[in-house]
Amino acid sequence: MPFNRALSNETGELQFELSEKNYGDHRVRSSSGQDKGHFGEEGRDVISVAAHKFDDFLLMHNEIIPPEIKLIWMDIQGHEAKFIEGAREFFTKYSVPVVMEFWPYAIKRSGVSQEYFVELMSSVFKNFYSIEPGVFKEHDIFEIGDYFNKYSGPGEGSTVMLYNSI
Repeated sequence: MPFNRALSNETGELQFELSEKNYGDHRVRSSSGQDKGHFGEEGRDVISVAAHKFDDFLLMHNEIIPPEIKLIWMDIQGHEAKFIEGAREFFTKYSVPVVMEFWPYAIKRSGVSQEYFVELMSSVFKNFYSIEPGVFKEHDIFEIGDYFNKYSGPGEGSTVMLYNSI
């Protein structure tokens, strides 16, 4: 069931920049969003989008039963850390794996440093799998910082699955 809401680390309104060239690259604009970006982000049209923390969103929608959530799949253009911040209570109670696009350029552009990203992910998850063509390899969560160097170009990234060991 779809909801017309953004999920973030705060409740309120977010500025959402629209890509004319790639509809999959609409993004939450951070304070650095007006800075010149590799993809012309500073010139994008911007709309306001209602946002909620995931933890609050679950309380508002009792038709969603948290123990029945078995996987979270997100491709949210660098906003992943903000979502995880807003879902801390959920992840404290439930060990649910998260599949996410790992795109260092967008993560940094969202205002999240490599150091903070690693700190946040290691406070919630213990491990991750790299999901790359021909590779499905388990890693300790602290190794996720290495991916910032591995995928350092603006268009480079990968897919990872964050999880807690059973």
